[in-house]
Amino acid sequence: IKKEKLNITFTGRILKDKGIIELIEAVKLLHGKFKNEIILNIYGKIDKNNPAYISEKKIHELLIPGFIIWHGFTNSIKEILIHSDIYCLPSYREGIPKSIVEAMAIGRPIVTTNAPGCNDTVENEINGFKVSIEDTIGLSKKLQLLIENESLRIEMGKKSRKLFEKNFTLERVLNQTLEIYEKVMLFS
Repeated sequence: IKKEKLNITFTGRILKDKGIIELIEAVKLLHGKFKNEIILNIYGKIDKNNPAYISEKKIHELLIPGFIIWHGFTNSIKEILIHSDIYCLPSYREGIPKSIVEAMAIGRPIVTTNAPGCNDTVENEINGFKVSIEDTIGLSKKLQLLIENESLRIEMGKKSRKLFEKNFTLERVLNQTLEIYEKVMLFS
């Protein structure tokens, strides 16, 4: 069964430094060519306690009905990612972004930035693409590459899953944590 539209997904708080404005602008650049073929689904809450928050009024001004949709907060991340084709987090900075790790676990190609944290999840041109922070044009081009090339999306998604299994499973993270503790104990 062929899906009606290719689904690009963002999950995270609606903050300027998550790159949400750049993502929306990048997808708008694709509107003329792909308006009936893709949809950007944005999931996340507005965090008014964060100085980088974007107002509900502003986010609504940026949306395009049927093309760029903000769904607000959800607890159904796994379900959302299962129905996603491309995951995008163009953040300015992160720790290790849980949202990207979740998308990798589901086996999705990732488009993100060279930002600290994001850098540690994506191997450029292997399981996705990295662009410079605030690079709307670069973001749009990498999304277009994945939109137009289904086999590339599938291959990068498979590689995301393999990288997740190699680097981010609970067992792997616990082993790395124990190794750090052992090194600290040796030097104290």
